[in-house]
Amino acid sequence: MNRYILKLKTISNIFIGSAEICSKLEYYQKDKFIYTLNVDSFTKWLLSKNKYDSYFSYIQNMQGAQKSLNNFAQYNQIDLFKDLSIFNHKFYYPSASLNLHDINMFVSTNDKNYIPGSSVKGVIKFALWINKVSKEKDKTSGICGSIKKFISELSKGNESKEDLNKIKKDFEDYNNQIKISISDSNFLSDDDFIIDEKRYVKPNAKNKNPKIPSFYQYLKPNTVVKMRFDIVSGIKIEDITEALNTTYKLYQKNYANKFTSLVSPVASDNVLVLGGGTNFSLKSLYYFFNDMFNDDGETVAQAVSKKLSSKTKIVGINAFRVCPPCLKTSLINDKEIENGICSFEFIKE
Repeated sequence: MNRYILKLKTISNIFIGSAEICSKLEYYQKDKFIYTLNVDSFTKWLLSKNKYDSYFSYIQNMQGAQKSLNNFAQYNQIDLFKDLSIFNHKFYYPSASLNLHDINMFVSTNDKNYIPGSSVKGVIKFALWINKVSKEKDKTSGICGSIKKFISELSKGNESKEDLNKIKKDFEDYNNQIKISISDSNFLSDDDFIIDEKRYVKPNAKNKNPKIPSFYQYLKPNTVVKMRFDIVSGIKIEDITEALNTTYKLYQKNYANKFTSLVSPVASDNVLVLGGGTNFSLKSLYYFFNDMFNDDGETVAQAVSKKLSSKTKIVGINAFRVCPPCLKTSLINDKEIENGICSFEFIKE
């Protein structure tokens, strides 16, 4: 067994979801910070102040976008900061002038945020397989041929189950040979996070920075995260580095280059894309191999998008989901930066 420390350093905002939403009634915004409630402490506080009934009356009767903890406090002339024990987290919130929205929360355990090892392992295993397939010299046969045939048939409304099964089997057989183990990361502090809006950009859009009315608890840029990384068998660390770099460069070539005039560039070596709220392309095989379709590539992509009625998955990957070109971004230092980018380094133990 070869043991390493995997060191990740965030270049842009990263989000790995917990499926938990912090509603506007569960946090208080003051100045440039978001304070999330400790629900048990807040309930006791309401009872001690004889405001319990007032709070639930407010929830039942207040309608629309104004329903929030901020509005409740203002309506009842309450200073929530006289007892900070009712809050359990404090996150920086630079866009304090925006209207409040529910917040999609970062993954946590026992109320502590972290990066799951499974999230990184999935990125690495997919990259290793993409790297293997991209080295096929004959793009008309083998797995490349099956991918091309399946996508072409899908764009016509047909589904070649024979080719799909070949792709699935190749992915599974190859990854079953590779034995790696990645621990969850160290726990992260509130200072490592930022509450920000999710944005997106589209090529040729009239408004190149339309905003999606949703907030996210992002792991902010320049945060260092460490995880234990063990190679048991089937692969070398050099192969993993090569695969991650090859995958990212294929992604840049076949997809991200559509946005070079809209989004500020990031480093291209020893980087990976991690988490949700990122681009669509890393979940679609099409964007890694669309050069096989020559000039008809985007036409095929949109035909697939229209014909595909259900997600076709390869071990959890939405492998043939093709969406309109779009990048999920955040505004960082007045620059539009793609979400989910971090550098990586393997340190031998």
